[in-house]
Amino acid sequence: MRTTLFRPVQQRSGGPVLTLEKIVGIDKKITGASGQGSDFAGVTGVTGTYTIATLQPGDVVFPSAIIDVLTPFVVAAATLTASLGVTGTPAQFIAATDIKSATAKVLVGTTAGQAQPYVNNTASPILLILTLTAATGNISDITAGELRIKVPISRRAERLDQQG
Repeated sequence: MRTTLFRPVQQRSGGPVLTLEKIVGIDKKITGASGQGSDFAGVTGVTGTYTIATLQPGDVVFPSAIIDVLTPFVVAAATLTASLGVTGTPAQFIAATDIKSATAKVLVGTTAGQAQPYVNNTASPILLILTLTAATGNISDITAGELRIKVPISRRAERLDQQG
């Protein structure tokens, strides 16, 4: 994963909302025979899980997460799906959708549950995760493909800092 940006996007009544942005894929500038530059190298099995962020207790993820397929994915498997969620609920924000296509796609949450803010109301941090699942083979078999994930997050620590 090559990019992590937090950009202020708006002020809500609860405090600042920042957009987390990550790019997952194969960086053609540095990928060689060794697989360096690929987020998929060495991932055996049909499923790969990637940590996008750690959500601390009290952090809020707002609806409107987006997965943009920047470069079409090339893999022998008939399908390759992507979902975005949290540990234990891998499709909390975006349901598993096929991203193997010759045309770019944009994935967004489409269910009622995905349209509500998500709050980490646990006592422990949890992970915001991207899950890729191929119909067959290994995730490391992906030879091309790149996607950008954008997620609006309000960090509890930042909200508390503003009150002080």
